[in-house]
Amino acid sequence: MMRGMEKYTRKAPKKLLRRKRAFLTISAIAISMALLVSMLSIAQGIVDFTYSQIIDSKEDIAITGLNTHGVAYGHTLAMNLSRWREVEAATPSLEDIVSLNVSGRKGFCGAEGVIPQDMWHFLPDDQRDRFHGWFAEPADVHFGNGSYDGPFTGEILVSRSTWDDFALSEGSKVNISRTSNGQEWSFTVKGYFETDFGGTGVLAHLHAVVLHLSELQTVLDLDTLDNDTVLDVVDRVSVDLRPEDSKSQKDVDRVIFDIEEQYPIYKDGVLSKKDRLAKVEGQVAIANAYFMSIGLVSTFIGTLFVACIMVMSIFERTNIIGMMRAIGISRWTIFLQTFGESIGLIVLGALVGVLPGYLGADLMGTYLSSSYGFNFSLISFNMVLIGKAFLVMLAVGSLSSVYPAWLATKMNVIKALRHVG
Repeated sequence: MMRGMEKYTRKAPKKLLRRKRAFLTISAIAISMALLVSMLSIAQGIVDFTYSQIIDSKEDIAITGLNTHGVAYGHTLAMNLSRWREVEAATPSLEDIVSLNVSGRKGFCGAEGVIPQDMWHFLPDDQRDRFHGWFAEPADVHFGNGSYDGPFTGEILVSRSTWDDFALSEGSKVNISRTSNGQEWSFTVKGYFETDFGGTGVLAHLHAVVLHLSELQTVLDLDTLDNDTVLDVVDRVSVDLRPEDSKSQKDVDRVIFDIEEQYPIYKDGVLSKKDRLAKVEGQVAIANAYFMSIGLVSTFIGTLFVACIMVMSIFERTNIIGMMRAIGISRWTIFLQTFGESIGLIVLGALVGVLPGYLGADLMGTYLSSSYGFNFSLISFNMVLIGKAFLVMLAVGSLSSVYPAWLATKMNVIKALRHVG
């Protein structure tokens, strides 16, 4: 009886130690899974936001040049295309950096030149709600008959950050120039608009303005040459197709072919939504790779911990493995048993890590939004993402579990039996 008690007291600490190891192993995997889920969630959130900006837009086709400001005669091109049977609307637009001067206080800001009535057509409903105030003149009257001889409205809309930082109000006067010491043009503030950047973070104080296209062209000297030759330079012409002509990619491709046939100078610069999505895939892939690499490193560390624990467990169970081999249990069975034990710990740890992963993604998304001033969600969480995280965890975990399982099969039966007692 005393021998039985001694044997029990020797085994009890070992069982307790194994339980502690199992708990630590599951915890390590749970932490790795949580970080992997968080990284995948943020990466997917960036992808979803980037793609939604293109997919949800009314711009079925975009005509661009090879370089910035690469489309000449933008007004004329848009007017010609708007007469096509397949086209619902077409409008040119221009973007650049300008110098903003408010009562002697200067700063640079992003400027977008648009034709107000056309811009309103292309704006999704949720973006229309962002504008507080609008242009009194819906047309681009300064363009006139094509010679930029029409009246200069001087109307401008400013971003909320510009409105707040410069203490502007409706009717305030601001000056816009091409450079900080260039000729200044006076504009009257008609209202403000919300952007994707909030009132906090490093991007919160990025300034932006929207004004009539032809007036921005004049400010940037992109309207005419010194000999009065009309340039009418823009960045792009956006095309919205009629519903019956944009139901399939085949219909869109047919219109693109016709545009390139009539305007061969823009060949390879006429892009559908599918083309534009393909263009941003490279940028999105970089963000995906960055966050995925962080998740994979944590996964590797967690599964390596499992491998180390399993190796220690195998050495502790040398006598058991020796007896199993002695009674005829095959190496393959021992391999599967050891491998399955490792995978079981990984699966259990991964399940435990899902909820912390979601909470971590939410906290991280909130932190990034507040740090950079984003007004949109930076996380995406769904069952597909969880499944992807599980597959990654199982794939890496399976690789790290092979060595302990292989080591168990290489146990020398004679030496192992010497430990039995």
